[in-house]
Order: sequence, then C-alpha cells, then structure tokens
Amino acid sequence: APDFLDNLPTSQRQRLERGIGLRAATRCFAMLCEGPHVARCHAVEFSPSGVVIDRGPSTSDHERGASLKLLLFLPGKPQVVVRALVKVARQVTPTRCALKFVMISDVDRLTLMEQVDRECTDCLRLLSEIEGAA
Repeated sequence: APDFLDNLPTSQRQRLERGIGLRAATRCFAMLCEGPHVARCHAVEFSPSGVVIDRGPSTSDHERGASLKLLLFLPGKPQVVVRALVKVARQVTPTRCALKFVMISDVDRLTLMEQVDRECTDCLRLLSEIEGAA
C-alpha cells in the first residue's frame, strides 16, 4: 500500500484499501447503456477494478447478467469521458450497485487512477488542515 495510507486512521485506511487496489470516493455523472436503454446515475466510488454507482431503484435480474456500457464524466474535466464495458458485481444498498470492469482501455483506466490519486491527495490535504486547526 502507498506510504500515505499509514498516516490515516484505521477505519479510513481499511475503507480505502477494500477490494482490489485503492478506492476513492467521488461524485461524478455516469450513464449506463444497454442497447437503446440509458440510465442516468452517479458514480460514488471507483477503483482500478470497478465502480460503485448510485442509480435509484435496484437493478433488475436481466441487468445483473448483462454486459452494460458505462460512460463516466469526471469532475472538473468536462471533455474527458471514460468508457468501459461492465457487469453488475453486487448490490451494495437498495440504490447502489458495484460494477466490475469487463473491458476498459489502458488509457481510460489510467485516467481513472489519476482521478483516484487526485481524490486521495485532496482528502489527505483536508485531513491535514483539520488536524492543524485542532
């Protein structure tokens, strides 16, 4: 794990290390497409292996087995659209589901990981500022 994780409280470190690789909380617009059907939703967390989306009603049985096209619109980068083929990995809450990447280009995966790095750096900077103010 990266060295900066050692400075985090245990609960936050475990949350970031969960699953395969580092995860970052986010809030970006996403679209899930299956043929002509499009669901507008928000990505709330992503990692090298997948993304958690908040899409309202739970996914249908048909969607759980289908490959879906995912478009992610990263915060602060309106010209960047990350595209991936995903499958539903699990239902996290009644409105959130985890999607695993089935196919994603190396460029798009790198773009996501740069975003994860920015999110974690911003989070650590805020924690340092809070700690300094206390």
